Amino acid sequence: MKHKYTARIIYIFFLVIVMAGCSGMHKNEEANKSNVTDVSFKNSHDQSVTEKMKQLLENEEEVKNIRAVNSDKELLIAAEINHMDRFRLKEIQQKLEKKVKKQYADYKVTISTDKKIFLELEQLENKMRTKKLSKKKFEKEMNRIKNLSKETT
Repeated sequence: MKHKYTARIIYIFFLVIVMAGCSGMHKNEEANKSNVTDVSFKNSHDQSVTEKMKQLLENEEEVKNIRAVNSDKELLIAAEINHMDRFRLKEIQQKLEKKVKKQYADYKVTISTDKKIFLELEQLENKMRTKKLSKKKFEKEMNRIKNLSKETT
């Protein structure tokens, strides 16, 4: 009799552990979804092209997050790639570049998968959101980030 009681307790304990383990799976799926920030700027820099481009690229399965800014003739994009896809960075970068250039042929497109460029663009987006940047300062920052993306370590 005591053996049956112990077996039931172990069985119930096992079911509770399995149920608790399965409930966490949905949290990981939500964390893997892309986190694209919508930025509305209250200054003279029209970023509507950037917002449309972000929506275009957020559907790519390898892309975790996108940061981008645009001027009148240039589009500067940084993509954060999922960890397991980082082995194919060049291939993914070329795929994204081809997709953007096809859609935005009038713009000079610069795409980077470098984390440093991603962070720099994130800071520029934040500056644009919180401060009024003059067109000259904006262009200067954009050129600085573009030159950083061309450097190789």
